[in-house]
Amino acid sequence: MTPSKDHLCRMFEYVRWCDHRHLDACRSVPAENYLHDYGFSFRTVHDTLVHMLAAQVVWLRRWEGESPQRMLNRTDLPDLESVRMQWGGVHAQFGDFLHRQSQQTLAQKLEWTTADGRFITLPLGHLIVHCLDHATFHRGQLNSLITLAGGKPPRVMYYNYLLETGVA
Repeated sequence: MTPSKDHLCRMFEYVRWCDHRHLDACRSVPAENYLHDYGFSFRTVHDTLVHMLAAQVVWLRRWEGESPQRMLNRTDLPDLESVRMQWGGVHAQFGDFLHRQSQQTLAQKLEWTTADGRFITLPLGHLIVHCLDHATFHRGQLNSLITLAGGKPPRVMYYNYLLETGVA
């Protein structure tokens, strides 16, 4: 079953809300700890944020028919403010992309070749779910990193979003 456009739009708004909460929470991390290597998969608070943003960019480009050859990295986004500025534009593009979709386009299969040469074919709607779920996976890591770095992690459970925004 193809995920509904309404559900995908609601979940994207939740992810956007979480991304903003994390950007704000990263300001609570002492500067000397923001780039400290804590041994997580993306090592630092900053690199985890950059990865989360970069994944949204790569998926959005794939959905628009492009074949990105690389992901954004710390060189492209050297500090928290550059991440914040870039993410605002990516969120706008992501939202616009979702609003242009129909149930028919969400059911259409997309094809691409992965960086390691595998050929993949999956429906667009399910790829959007994957992208949104990817953010969920890294939110837990980011909250742990923010805590280890001496900052205050945000409450980003879905029910927090519903209560704060009143969209339920």
